[in-house]
Order: sequence, then structure tokens, then C-alpha cells
Amino acid sequence: MRAPGFVDLQVNGYAGVDFHDPSTTVADVLICAEALARAGTAGFLATITTSP
Repeated sequence: MRAPGFVDLQVNGYAGVDFHDPSTTVADVLICAEALARAGTAGFLATITTSP
């Protein structure tokens, strides 16, 4: 069965990556994006929380 990929409009982080952390690098975002893709997410919007 095939289905369209999921687009997540609120991702605060994934796979050990936290977008709220100021030390997050572009490489970290790529790790997150690749892990999300493996989980079936076709696209995502990186977001941060208003408080830790």
C-alpha cells in the first residue's frame, strides 16, 4: 500500500536533536531531517518552544 508522505507542521526536534538548543548545528538539523524521512515524514516545519 502506498500513501502520500506526512508533512509535520510542528517539529521541536527529533532523534536527539532539539531545535531550541542554541548549540544545534546545520548537521544536527540534517540528522533530524534524515531520521524523519526514514519514519515517513515527507516535510516538516522546524519550530521552537516558548520556554524550556
